[in-house]
Amino acid sequence: MRMSRRKVLYVVLIAVAVVGGVVWTASSADDLGPAGAERIADTDGAVSLGRASSSRVDLDELALDDLELTTATAVWPGPDRSVTVLVVLGAHQVYLVEASATGELDRVAPVIIDGGATVFTVSPRGRYSWATERGQPAHSMQVSGLDWLDMAGGMSLAADFPVGAIDVIDSDSVVVGSNESPSIDLVTADEPKMRLLGPTGDRDARVTTDEELGPIVGLTRLDDDRIVFVADTPDGLQLHVLDDTTVRAVPRDPGSPNPVRSTDSRSTDRNRRAERLAMTPLAPGADGDVLTIGLNDDDVPEINLVDVDTGDTELLATLDGVEPTIDEPVSAALAGDDLVFTAQGSIWRLADAR
Repeated sequence: MRMSRRKVLYVVLIAVAVVGGVVWTASSADDLGPAGAERIADTDGAVSLGRASSSRVDLDELALDDLELTTATAVWPGPDRSVTVLVVLGAHQVYLVEASATGELDRVAPVIIDGGATVFTVSPRGRYSWATERGQPAHSMQVSGLDWLDMAGGMSLAADFPVGAIDVIDSDSVVVGSNESPSIDLVTADEPKMRLLGPTGDRDARVTTDEELGPIVGLTRLDDDRIVFVADTPDGLQLHVLDDTTVRAVPRDPGSPNPVRSTDSRSTDRNRRAERLAMTPLAPGADGDVLTIGLNDDDVPEINLVDVDTGDTELLATLDGVEPTIDEPVSAALAGDDLVFTAQGSIWRLADAR
């Protein structure tokens, strides 16, 4: 039986629609990654970061995936439900990229950083800071001004110990944790340093502890001025809370593994930047909670949202098949209700994760 031309046309259109739907579905499935997250950027973009940071390119016409990211080293929460991505291209080539959770670009800029930096962080307000053990004084730090490129508007500070963790408070103030002992200081320009935490016998410390705490490997200050930090202990990395009078370990949720159990961390290769981590163990959360990134009992990376008062832990993502390395690190940030994380050399978004 012969078909009319109209029927043939309908059949062709339906076939095209079906095939198109199959192709679209397969393409979408290919972009789904760990925990079912959507890939929002990989390393294969065609636009260099140098060009994107110049006035020759309109960022409104680009997306995060258009950039030649090479290695997305870490991601932090940014202003107004955005995220800030750190991209390290070499010893002295470092860029920050501010983007929405879905990849729209807000700004791209190179940052000024010492190649010997041992730790680097970005605050949700967009200021960044780094510390180095080189130079004079030996444990020096820099805090950026309001503009990433405006170091003249920033501040030089000094710590009394090798810095293992840092959090930016404002343009002239940071909280730093020691890479050698359970010591945390508030360092502010033109003011005496304040020892917030120290070991038993430290007369300068506002709070002391007799726990067997080793180096501070991550910290963040909450809106109520308490300090949440991760310290190395005989039982592995452990989450703690510090206030004006006490320090205590965050209770472990009996239904969850240690939320900050981690791989060995920093790069020891002199050809690599020392501040790079296989996993960033701690990030600001929301409403007084924090994000923790660590291995579960099966050695699979997990991202959790932890209530530091109760220890209640909400699992946001289990990253099956992910092996954190210095070259393909795992870090995470909340952008509103979306979880944005780095893994397998790409940047991923898990919508409505919390």
